[in-house]
Amino acid sequence: MLPSFHNIEQAALLCKDFSQKQQFLNTVYEQFFQGFSVEVADTHGIVYTPQPIVDFMVKSVAHILETEFDRSLSDTGVYIIDPFVGTGNFIVRLMQDIQATTLEEKYCRELHCNEILLLPYYIASLNIEQEYFQRTGTYLP
Repeated sequence: MLPSFHNIEQAALLCKDFSQKQQFLNTVYEQFFQGFSVEVADTHGIVYTPQPIVDFMVKSVAHILETEFDRSLSDTGVYIIDPFVGTGNFIVRLMQDIQATTLEEKYCRELHCNEILLLPYYIASLNIEQEYFQRTGTYLP
């Protein structure tokens, strides 16, 4: 059974920092679709990827870039494309490994994401913009 809007609102008030808010939004998002329509959730691949899996994915990409191409995530010309960004966890985690000196260039020109569902799109935008703001002190949509 899905919780009422009031229960969700009360639970959201308990989140103290952005990390807790991000986790909360991801959980609500996943549980909403699992409760609303399992078929929609399954056909659209709506599942929250656990952070250890996202960490492994980012480290794997970084490792392959380094060992096979002698490049890093921070290098100019290394484009990151996430065609099914979901709530943005992969891109946010990836941004954490990009050097601060190259983050603005990456953010503006070399990080590309797409999401066809509206709710995860808005959550991803919020998460990605917040990560950029935390790293640079500047808000850039």
